[in-house]
Amino acid sequence: MKATHYGTCQICNNKQKAPNGLLSKHGYTVDYGFFNGVCHGAEHLPFEKDRTVLGEVIQDFQAHIESKIETRNKVEKGELPVLVRIYLVPENNGFGQGKYHWIEYCGLENGKPLIRADKLPSGKVPMTARLDEDGIWHTRVQYYGDDTPLSNYLYALDQEILRNIRHLRGMKDRYNSWEEKELEPVTTRLMKETSV
Repeated sequence: MKATHYGTCQICNNKQKAPNGLLSKHGYTVDYGFFNGVCHGAEHLPFEKDRTVLGEVIQDFQAHIESKIETRNKVEKGELPVLVRIYLVPENNGFGQGKYHWIEYCGLENGKPLIRADKLPSGKVPMTARLDEDGIWHTRVQYYGDDTPLSNYLYALDQEILRNIRHLRGMKDRYNSWEEKELEPVTTRLMKETSV
């Protein structure tokens, strides 16, 4: 059926045609010959008529943010491993024949990453680090420059969490300011486009 009206998507906030009162498929690409990435608001009532899908997405997004915060805090406390690339050298050979490995970090001490000795490959040690009596390697910040890989990871998580919180705030504002409205007829929109 041909669309007679336009409606605003509850999720992406874009105008779409609404055949049979439901929004058409949108937000996708047709890479490799098939639909990829259809918007969650497709084939649902437009925002002018309903906000149910937006409410569900708000709940899911809130849970996603809480999970990100929990992950970030566990990473900072060393309760959740983070793999970072670090230069390891043979234990008995000092600086010779080293190469990069993916290693699990277990926390920070004064901004310096800590590595558990039992997580290193056999016979390998981090260059420019000291081993304490508890089996923890204390890496030296000058090897990494001013920022450690773990600090960078925590910073990136913080930035993502802040972006998500701002986006969630915008979705909640739209949800709370909702009031039912009439859909825009296709002919009205065509007249606006041709008069410009």
